[in-house]
Amino acid sequence: MAAYVLTREGDVPGVDELARMLDGNEFAPMPRARDREAWTAIARRPWIEGSIPGLLQRAEEAAGSDFPQVKATDYLSYFRTDVRDAHNASARGRTSALATLTAAECLEHEGRFLDALLDLSWATAEETSWIMPPHIRTGEMLPDAREPAIDLRVAGVAGLLAQMVYLLGPEMDDLSPMWRRRIVFEIERQVIDPYLRCDWHWERTAMNWNAVCNSGMVAAALLADFDTQTRARVLHKALGSVRRFLTGFTPDGGCSEGPGYWAYGVGNYAVMAYYVHCATGGGVDMLGDPVLPAVFAYPTGIVLSGRTVANFADCPPQVGFRGGAVAWAAERLGVPQMVALSSSGTGRRGHLNNALDLCLAAQPADFSAPPEFFLPDLNLLIARGKGADGEQLVLAVKGGHNGEYHNHNDVGAFIVHWRGESLICDLGAGNYTRAFFTDRRYEFLTTRSRGHNVPLINGVEQRTGSEFCATDFGLERSDGGIGVSMDLAGAYPAEAGLTSLKRTVALYRDDAERVEFVDELTFERDAGDYELPLYTEGEFRATGAGTVEARGENGVLRVAFDPDVLEVCVEEVEHGDARLAGHFGPVLSRCVLSLRTKGRTALVRLQFVPAD
Repeated sequence: MAAYVLTREGDVPGVDELARMLDGNEFAPMPRARDREAWTAIARRPWIEGSIPGLLQRAEEAAGSDFPQVKATDYLSYFRTDVRDAHNASARGRTSALATLTAAECLEHEGRFLDALLDLSWATAEETSWIMPPHIRTGEMLPDAREPAIDLRVAGVAGLLAQMVYLLGPEMDDLSPMWRRRIVFEIERQVIDPYLRCDWHWERTAMNWNAVCNSGMVAAALLADFDTQTRARVLHKALGSVRRFLTGFTPDGGCSEGPGYWAYGVGNYAVMAYYVHCATGGGVDMLGDPVLPAVFAYPTGIVLSGRTVANFADCPPQVGFRGGAVAWAAERLGVPQMVALSSSGTGRRGHLNNALDLCLAAQPADFSAPPEFFLPDLNLLIARGKGADGEQLVLAVKGGHNGEYHNHNDVGAFIVHWRGESLICDLGAGNYTRAFFTDRRYEFLTTRSRGHNVPLINGVEQRTGSEFCATDFGLERSDGGIGVSMDLAGAYPAEAGLTSLKRTVALYRDDAERVEFVDELTFERDAGDYELPLYTEGEFRATGAGTVEARGENGVLRVAFDPDVLEVCVEEVEHGDARLAGHFGPVLSRCVLSLRTKGRTALVRLQFVPAD
């Protein structure tokens, strides 16, 4: 029984109590590399064994790579060009290479990756700071060696280097004892000392930064060579701060940041929970808050098919949830479907590249998403039609408000997914430029209303702020159908001239599977205007009066409407966004539906019907 259960508002053990726990328990979260019996057993697990050749190949490639030095001009490039490309090119590959090489050496233990680890970790230690350019203090443009700052990358690098110290310290000492001294010095200079001296903005937030950074702080303190008092002080501060992260979820476990940031933030929270459990002998339980079972169930419902997710907010279309600590936490929380999903290996994080993941990875189990996933507090419904994964018609629709973390002005947005493709899609996250996180954020297509399937009313888009929200959001059932209805009028400013906008979107599972969509509008004055943009990851084609087809690689979705009410324009949009180009190509296909006759009221009906 845990002496302390961490909750959003509960007590945190004091430094002295934590020090007693730390001294009273052997911290052994993973077998060290020299424990060959343990690592041989890990390598022989059937669900690990098959991934080892690929991991070793990636390690060989990393060992043969010449990672460029992080230059001062790489930082300056961000402020000169507004994009992070130069710094990413020189710094981003180092972290994944460190993790891969460490895991490979633990598995193989033949010493052939040690020189590469020495060079790569030494080069990383040579960086003035591990901080990313966007997070440098305003006006400085280069890192300050005297006052190191802590961001997401700083935390991640510190955790990986500390993991190296813990797993491979003796092996690296054989190369030179100065290696350990230098690495621990840099962790102390860039992470431990500034963390304990200063209060950081992310400590007070309820989004992914809090969990990611605190997890890195705890890993650095526990895995590297720090004394008990230092470890206890770091742990006390991190536990007091990370409670706020839990307040960022809706009571039903919803994550407004979207599934991509769930994987990042909650994934790191799970790692921290595991390390704290091991360090305190179970004396501190970070999995006791009542919201956490629902939080860990969230990804199991947000999946549309395979690795494709309902990518509302700043989120790519595909996300992987694989993680050993996530599986460990989900099992303790009694969420078996999340254990199964985390073992599936799908998505961008599908590779087992981290030593901790190798140790904790769950045995693969069959995963199936629930037929209905309704989060009334987050304002989200995902409903699935008949058939197997990848063959289903799936509807995802959200309400919410426009003051969410990683917000898009998208109250009322929906996705129609057919045969593994989002043929009515959400564009998701755009390229993270300097302007993207300024007051210019809603100039970008990916974040503004015009980049979503919510209407422009009298030429006016939705407005930013939590007060601009859906009202009367509720679940609706009918014979063979499930959907939601809401009023979107509150998401628009007064100048839109809108009295009410009731949107209903429903999936019908009868013999003629389809999605039915209704917007019922009342304007404040006559001659109200309405324009609805739709986007697809395929291609729109106008096929005749009252129909448009969204054509994908695996199937077709017919969009049917009343041609006496609506007129249609199919167009290509050159977006100029590097991140979108990776999924959609350089041009987006957009279909815009507009009212033919403008009056005081309007009724817009659409049907989305799957076809071969």
